[in-house]
Amino acid sequence: MTMRKPSRFIALWKAELKAAEAAVDHVTEMAHRMLARHYARLAAADCRLPARC
Repeated sequence: MTMRKPSRFIALWKAELKAAEAAVDHVTEMAHRMLARHYARLAAADCRLPARC
């Protein structure tokens, strides 16, 4: 019986680790998209100046 509890604990820990990794990937993707939009807006605003384009 003692072998089942640690294996369940390890399985739960692995599942939680996988969920945490997915959350980090999601946050990274959202930050990347936000920065891409931000720099696209900056580039568009910079291009409106006559001397830049």
